[in-house]
Amino acid sequence: MRTFILSLLLLLATVPARANTPPVAPYDAMAVVHVEAMSDAMLAALAKHIGTERTVTLEYSCTWAGIVVLHFTNTTAAEKADVITLALRHLSEAGITKGVEVKHVELRAVGGGKC
Repeated sequence: MRTFILSLLLLLATVPARANTPPVAPYDAMAVVHVEAMSDAMLAALAKHIGTERTVTLEYSCTWAGIVVLHFTNTTAAEKADVITLALRHLSEAGITKGVEVKHVELRAVGGGKC
């Protein structure tokens, strides 16, 4: 019985307390992407795909320069690498896989206490 109580106490001590963990702050992010040899058809496919998403918008695009700016709102991506992965995933789902390079990522926390 004593062993059971000690093992139970040890188990309870190793389980993290969820009540004390703060909620995950939402983030806003902008990703500037260069797509080599971007065409109007590629941009239309990306716009169609982004149109079905709730947390991503196509903020800016220029087919001549091959530049696309994606705006991610209310995301849990807390690091630039996560935003790059999200941007590449959305481009890939739109059929844009070749000649893609993420040039710049801006990331900021939003919500309570944030400017």
